[in-house]
Amino acid sequence: MSNAKQLVDGYFAMWNEPNAEERQAVIRKVWGDDAVSVDPVVRVEGHAAIGDMVSKFHQDYPGYSFALSGDIVEHHDRLRFHWRMMDPQGDVQLSGLDCVRLSEDGRIADLAGFFDASPA
Repeated sequence: MSNAKQLVDGYFAMWNEPNAEERQAVIRKVWGDDAVSVDPVVRVEGHAAIGDMVSKFHQDYPGYSFALSGDIVEHHDRLRFHWRMMDPQGDVQLSGLDCVRLSEDGRIADLAGFFDASPA
């Protein structure tokens, strides 16, 4: 298993972890100390803000989860992967693409997320 696969698995584990304390441990492992995450609705910086962003997701979308959709593409210090967000019944409610720049220690330095059109 490549480091990229482990990192992306950790990224989805972060989104899917309902326990805030356990989630913060995953965040420290996956994200660089000054990491930035930006998507069409939010921009956050640092471990605490990333944790708050995911906590809000769990509050607003109880029982929803994220999963990798397809392969991880990697070159130099960059990753790209597609994802899907599912409701508690497993139906896809949103999908998108994340582009990542890695820090020197191999954690996420910054992530830009893009949303696809929601299913009809």
